[in-house]
Amino acid sequence: FPVTITVPELLKIAVKPFLPVPSQGRLVDLGCGTGLSAEVFRAETQYRVGVDLSSKMLEKAATKNLYDVLIHQDILAYLRQTSEVFDLIVAGDVLVYQGALEEWIANIARHLTSGGLFIFSVELTAEAPFHLQKSGRFSHAPAYLSALAKQFGFEECFSNSAVTRLQNHKP
Repeated sequence: FPVTITVPELLKIAVKPFLPVPSQGRLVDLGCGTGLSAEVFRAETQYRVGVDLSSKMLEKAATKNLYDVLIHQDILAYLRQTSEVFDLIVAGDVLVYQGALEEWIANIARHLTSGGLFIFSVELTAEAPFHLQKSGRFSHAPAYLSALAKQFGFEECFSNSAVTRLQNHKP
């Protein structure tokens, strides 16, 4: 199972029909890393904010000149304090480092415009509501994610399964 597509590319394919009018959206990329999501969603956004805890990742992202603002901060701390709203909130390969997601989803909901999109990836489990894997990453149960979506006023637009990474050469 060679992984030949990035998480942001998979996310864009999944939500393409729901994306804002080209070049009009405001994006916040949670856990922006080197800027892969900003590259993928560049055509749909005119204003882009990247948030990451790693200064080294932010340095690499800055060289791409894709973000209007790069913020070196814990993502949840940023969400708690900012007053900005966005049309598109992307969290690719970020929620796998969190177990309980209630506070995350509540804060994300506060920062979405009406009709905005929250696009994210998770690893799935049958163990409800979430499970800490041997890899140190969390997996989340689909029913838990659906319940959170409903609790915080989200409408599920699309859900799909894909291999996004390998661990010891296994999906």
